[in-house]
Amino acid sequence: MNANHARDESNSNVPSKRPLVQRLVPFPTDDMKVHWARRTLTLSLVVTILCAACQSWIMINQTQKLKELLAASTGSKADADIWQKWKTEMTYHSVFLASIFFGLYVTWDGIMNHNTLEIVATNFYYAGMLGYATAQIFQVLEGRNLIMNQSLLDGSVGTYTGIFLAALLLLPILLGIFLPVFAVFTRYLNRDFDWRMYRITGGEIDMTKYFSAYHVTLLLLKFDAFFVSAFTVIDLVLTRVSARGIIVIPSLGAVVGIAAMLTGYYGIRYELRISLFTFLSLMLVIMGYIIQRLYEAFVQEYDQVQRIKIPYLFYAVVSMGLSVACFLGGVRCWWNFGKGLKTVLDQESKRKDGVYAQEEMNLEE
Repeated sequence: MNANHARDESNSNVPSKRPLVQRLVPFPTDDMKVHWARRTLTLSLVVTILCAACQSWIMINQTQKLKELLAASTGSKADADIWQKWKTEMTYHSVFLASIFFGLYVTWDGIMNHNTLEIVATNFYYAGMLGYATAQIFQVLEGRNLIMNQSLLDGSVGTYTGIFLAALLLLPILLGIFLPVFAVFTRYLNRDFDWRMYRITGGEIDMTKYFSAYHVTLLLLKFDAFFVSAFTVIDLVLTRVSARGIIVIPSLGAVVGIAAMLTGYYGIRYELRISLFTFLSLMLVIMGYIIQRLYEAFVQEYDQVQRIKIPYLFYAVVSMGLSVACFLGGVRCWWNFGKGLKTVLDQESKRKDGVYAQEEMNLEE
């Protein structure tokens, strides 16, 4: 009777699992502040909405200009040039629009998991977005001039409006203002989140290394999934692919990508060797796919890819680098199996969900 009463009393002290809102928005805990986390997330959300609105307006406006240029074109070759240029620009605009939302996701994920490393990496990611937003200005204007010269169209046709140019300029301005502010917020987040790593690892040097390897590999996996997806979209739209390939590559790619993400996460997090072995095998498949597509593009069909070779190569090289890093990170995590990381991560997960009851010490004994 007393034992049952003691067990009921112990269970009553264990809080219930977090409600949905606390899984989406940072909430304070007994040892974690969320003041700077909420500020950072709010700022990132506002900047994402503004940048997405600017990029969407650019895409809508360029679609309208496409119709004007086609209406004033001088023949089938001019039409083909205009269509090809528009398709190229829309592909890169779409990837950039997706990258804006991906930046918000990585920021949110880093904040909700109190992962300083992920927030620091996001700073570099936003710096890359700033570089692309700046290059996009010259790309759009140069593209229009190229169409005019090749198609022999009058310069007044397809003229960009002031609002369009303002949106084009506002993108790098927004990101340029946001970057230093985000860097300052990162410093404050690092101060708030540092305690989490110490609490999980207990300050042990070896455990800190295992924990860092775990976080780095999962972070690389997220970025790899995005860049490989972006490379696949660019490859399918802007290079010559057979009708069968148009169906097989995205379908099979989606299966392989999702399988790699799931097997990688569960294999590393729960130290499942078969799952991690599957992940490593899938990463080799992804690397083989990138190499094969590069060979097809630059050896078999160089003329087709020459006009887009710099951005095409950029996404290919970044995707390959991230895939290799994920593979090496998976091997490193495999080496760390059985050294206690899973136990401390399980405890942290229970504490985060409010179902971990710390054992009370009886000081009277």
